[in-house]
Amino acid sequence: MKSAGDPLGGKFTITQGIMVALLVWGGYLAIGAVRAPGNHATWRGLIVFGCTIAFLGLWMAALAMRRRNLPR
Repeated sequence: MKSAGDPLGGKFTITQGIMVALLVWGGYLAIGAVRAPGNHATWRGLIVFGCTIAFLGLWMAALAMRRRNLPR
């Protein structure tokens, strides 16, 4: 049963799966950047994860703009 507030009807789409996988992968890379030897390890990890979040945010914004411009 669909709820009125759920626009996808409870479905988990392939796009959402890819986004979750990219988020996990970005976290994995960020942990690797923190564990690597050198200076400013925490900053490197934050930059890597921040870039992942920024990419996903831009992708979600592009999808939202596309959805808004599609004819109904």
